[in-house]
Amino acid sequence: MMVFHPAEYKFRCIVDGCHRYLIVARELNTLVLELDVAMTEMEKPLFVTSETTVAAGELSAGGIAVQVTPTTIILAKEGELMETIRVDTNFPIAAASIVDPYIALQTQNGRLILYRLEAGDTRPHLSEVGKLAATIIHSVNIHRLTYRFKFQRG
Repeated sequence: MMVFHPAEYKFRCIVDGCHRYLIVARELNTLVLELDVAMTEMEKPLFVTSETTVAAGELSAGGIAVQVTPTTIILAKEGELMETIRVDTNFPIAAASIVDPYIALQTQNGRLILYRLEAGDTRPHLSEVGKLAATIIHSVNIHRLTYRFKFQRG
């Protein structure tokens, strides 16, 4: 178990709250640290640690932690595993972009798979929106459109 001492690392909550996990991708595996008074390696497996992490982020306005590995998508909320999706593809996931409510995946052979977080009757879950297999892509990125209005007199 790895423990980082609070004298070396101090965490402060900003106005919108604190982050709970630090997901560190290594070449062949992943290290997941819980952020509390100290950074401590998680003892209870919540995320995939036996593979590298392609991307990590948040959905549901920060309420759901997301991990994307070459084969799997993990959703966790309040320290509990919500959903594990084994991605149905012959090639591993090479890149991912996570922007509420979407997760876009790029496979190693250049295909796109798009998921959306759905607010179900019982609990939120991911559903596959679609796949783009007709063309090979080299990069995937989702951006949120933000409207800004400028009022003028006259």
